[in-house]
Amino acid sequence: MLLRVERAWIYNKTEEPKIVLKSEAEAYYADGWADSPAKFMTEGGLKGAEKIPIEMQVSAIDGVKEAMNGALNLKLMTKRELAEFSAKHCGLDFKDTKKIKHSDMLEQIEAAMGLDDDDNTDEITREGLL
Repeated sequence: MLLRVERAWIYNKTEEPKIVLKSEAEAYYADGWADSPAKFMTEGGLKGAEKIPIEMQVSAIDGVKEAMNGALNLKLMTKRELAEFSAKHCGLDFKDTKKIKHSDMLEQIEAAMGLDDDDNTDEITREGLL
């Protein structure tokens, strides 16, 4: 039986970002938290990026948010999900997922993202809890 305990980053205007269970995120959103720091941007945008349109700044931040949330849940993804995630966020192209092991895909993606085994994440994998 596969146990999926997805996590997500949440952001607040005045507090440090934190990681929560995805199932708990809605309660935080109701209390002033958001799924992206872009929600707290003003018309002035990011400091030092005045010449970049605000829409482009928000899009860039949202892309980083998607990559960060995905990285939290890599070990829970199927090989197809890993292939889609890695193509979008790491520039890796797993053409034939039938010929590569799940663990090898994870290793390549983590290396491309600069993640290591000491990232303090839970030991949850596709096979369940270790």
